[in-house]
Amino acid sequence: MPRMDGITLIQELRKLPDYRHTPMLLLTTESAGDVKSKGKAAGATGWLVKPFDPNKLLSTIDTALLAKQHGLSMAIIFPSSDISLSPQVT
Repeated sequence: MPRMDGITLIQELRKLPDYRHTPMLLLTTESAGDVKSKGKAAGATGWLVKPFDPNKLLSTIDTALLAKQHGLSMAIIFPSSDISLSPQVT
């Protein structure tokens, strides 16, 4: 993105009341643990490393929306083909 990266975008959106609880997924080429930690700290709901399987994207979106519907915050990280979910009540 020309003016800011995805992590900065999420940080800025999370400051706005309308986006505090909106699920936000990062689609990125970054897979380093420290960058994922920054994304999680910024408020990313999930992380998909490119290239990714479109079915995983749809599944991740479904999971994030379901979590929101039930009042949960999902820390979703998809390094390569591994999937792990860590629900946290908000």
